[in-house]
Amino acid sequence: MKNPFYSPEPEENEPEVRCPYCSALPMEGEECKHLFIHGDDLRTETIVEDSCGAEVWLKVSASNARALPEFAVDFLERHFKRLVKIDSCGWGGVVPGLSGNYTFVWTRNRVTLQNQINDFVEGKLKKLGTAVSPNSHHSKTQARRRRSSRKKSK
Repeated sequence: MKNPFYSPEPEENEPEVRCPYCSALPMEGEECKHLFIHGDDLRTETIVEDSCGAEVWLKVSASNARALPEFAVDFLERHFKRLVKIDSCGWGGVVPGLSGNYTFVWTRNRVTLQNQINDFVEGKLKKLGTAVSPNSHHSKTQARRRRSSRKKSK
């Protein structure tokens, strides 16, 4: 009799995941500049913290629990569909907690996507009546860009 909790070896059920832009194989350890983020059951919290900073996520979550979708795939597909390509693949067996969706988020331009996420989240916070402090990750990034562009123009 077959064990109902048996899960095949990972290589038996793992699909080959390739970058849609350069065909790199991240699961084989190949580096890829297009891989924005990847992980198991990615949450919007992770995307916002990586792009805007943890203090911004704290403001979003304190302002309104339903301000943004819980899962990163929903958030990215709803608001940034033109900038990303998403691959999700299931892993594991039938035992709860030992399976899930592993997601790869690809983008042609990481900086553009991060800036658009920053702008979107700042706009969302303004609508919720919460301002982003001048010390936020995005403000620091914008200030560095302005300084850098001034140096180049001299």
